[in-house]
Amino acid sequence: MSTTRASALPDDSKVDCKLFDEHHEDYKNTLGEARNALVIMIDYVVRLEANREVIAGKLVGFKGSNKRIP
Repeated sequence: MSTTRASALPDDSKVDCKLFDEHHEDYKNTLGEARNALVIMIDYVVRLEANREVIAGKLVGFKGSNKRIP
């Protein structure tokens, strides 16, 4: 039984290598798209945080201007 399994491994490896070679460009493209999405998400989060700080500053200013003068 072990000889059957051992003899099957090289064939499986050949199939895996063939599949990888056939889809190599697709894998590279998918990886590139994922990296681009990650960069875009980081920039997006940085912009959101900056906008939140600006809005928080405006809110503090607005609350300060709404105080009643005795």
